[in-house]
Parts: sequence; C-alpha cells; structure tokens
Amino acid sequence: MLIHYEIKKNVVTIKMGQEIIEGILCGEIELDNENSHILDNLFNELVPKGYLNYLLDLQNISYIYSYGVSIVINTYKFLNERDGKIKILNPSSFVRNLLDTLKMFNVFEVFVDEKQAIKSFNKKSFF
Repeated sequence: MLIHYEIKKNVVTIKMGQEIIEGILCGEIELDNENSHILDNLFNELVPKGYLNYLLDLQNISYIYSYGVSIVINTYKFLNERDGKIKILNPSSFVRNLLDTLKMFNVFEVFVDEKQAIKSFNKKSFF
C-alpha cells in the first residue's frame, strides 16, 4: 500500500493506493491487518504536530478489515474531543455499503468533490 498526504488550508487529505501512474495514486487496495498500521502511523505522526482535520480519500479501497475501521473510528473520537474532524472523500462502493451497514453516515460527512470537502472544514456548526 502506498499512502500520500497533502495539506491545504490546515486540512490533511490522505490518499491510498497500489501504485503511482503519471503522478496519480491509483489501484485498488485492501485496508487490512498488514497495512492499516501505515495509516495509523501517519495519524500518529501528524496529530502531535497540530493537524486535527483530515479528509480520507477512499476511492481506491476495495475492502476494510476491522483493524482499519477501528483506526479510523478511534482517530475520529480522539480528534473530535479536540475539535478536529475526519471526513470521507470518494468512498468506493464497498466503503459506502460498510458506512451504511455500520450506520456511520450520520457520523462521517461524505463528499465527492475535494474542494467542497476542504471548504466544509471552515464552516461553523450552530448546533
């Protein structure tokens, strides 16, 4: 698994994939027990530096094992306690079904447009 991140307007966009073709990270991967630690390590590296807003691009994720789900949920809880957020970008059909099955659509905001997703971090909630 390859992982790439980019920081725009204090939002860390994380993309995962199998290979880079013409500068684009692509290729389906499974966020399994063998490679989920890569994502966990990235969170553990960036959060102490003050980065609290994350956009996970999950278009290349064909399957997520329970360990991968637990990393995302535990990080979500940790960030939420510190006024941070994790939002989902371009979820694959598997990820959409998983979010629906786990009733997580009311927890994670889901976007298909990266610019709109990044802008959404700056909007204040009145609730």
